[in-house]
Amino acid sequence: MARYRRIDPYIWHDEKFTEFADDSKLLFFHLLTSPRGNPLGCFVQGKTDMAEYLKWPMKRLALPYRELYSKGRIKYDDKTRLVLIPNYLK
Repeated sequence: MARYRRIDPYIWHDEKFTEFADDSKLLFFHLLTSPRGNPLGCFVQGKTDMAEYLKWPMKRLALPYRELYSKGRIKYDDKTRLVLIPNYLK
């Protein structure tokens, strides 16, 4: 597990990021810095785990998850619970 992860401060100027709702931004930051993450941005974490880490009910997770997924900021396989953050290495 990495002790530090760099998040480019220019993310705040990225139109793909700034258009997201606040909960979507928080979920994205959680996934970028998840303790289950790895150096490639690909890891196993179920939706229940995501909600638990954020201390959200599952109902609250639905909209930000759907927003990130539908706009291609995350990829997720329900069967394997595999999360992939495209462009993670950028």
